[in-house]
Amino acid sequence: MSIDKCKLRIAVDGGAATGKSTISRLVAKKLGIKYINTGQMYRLFAFVSIKNNSLNDEKTLFNFLKKQNITFDEKGNIHSEKIKFNLKDLEQEAISKKSSIIASMPLIRSLATEIQIKIGKEKGVLLEGRDIGTVIMPDADFKFFIKVKPEIAAKRRFDQLKNIKDVSYESILEEIKKRNLRDENRKIAPLKPLKDSIIIDSSYQSIDEIVDFFIKEIESAK
Repeated sequence: MSIDKCKLRIAVDGGAATGKSTISRLVAKKLGIKYINTGQMYRLFAFVSIKNNSLNDEKTLFNFLKKQNITFDEKGNIHSEKIKFNLKDLEQEAISKKSSIIASMPLIRSLATEIQIKIGKEKGVLLEGRDIGTVIMPDADFKFFIKVKPEIAAKRRFDQLKNIKDVSYESILEEIKKRNLRDENRKIAPLKPLKDSIIIDSSYQSIDEIVDFFIKEIESAK
């Protein structure tokens, strides 16, 4: 298979704290293609819902969001001229927890899916999320699925947060398990690999090792 790197379409999926965002960003940079973190979309939806109590109802939130002209800029960051926010707003823990709930709402997910499928048809793009290979880009040139042991994922997140806020390893582990269970068992677009997905366990490998693995897999397919 001979593929022009500038025209590659790559899907990357994985659960909570697998390192998939960092890995995906680095892989896209090495290949010279656009990186899109689709999770930003659900985080933005959660941000809107939390900031405006009148938008807690699914249908009301859907009707509001579909009018906001939500896109991704050239750097791969989510953008809306009508919603005032910055990317740091979307990294709050409360937003992260709420985004998983928002993502399971059929109307909201249909809106996100529609936007993401359009982006996924572009050439030279890597989309990262939880249903990219199964729903958004099933015909991607490469479909990667990253997994990690929950205990290791919790330890990584604990180490990231322990000097910033009062958190416990046990509470983080419980939240990660709940998040993955919810994502894996939702009726719409559950988190799962496909038969042709390239599966990698990030539990005992460094970010650089996994990035190198991705690049080698892509280059060896030529």
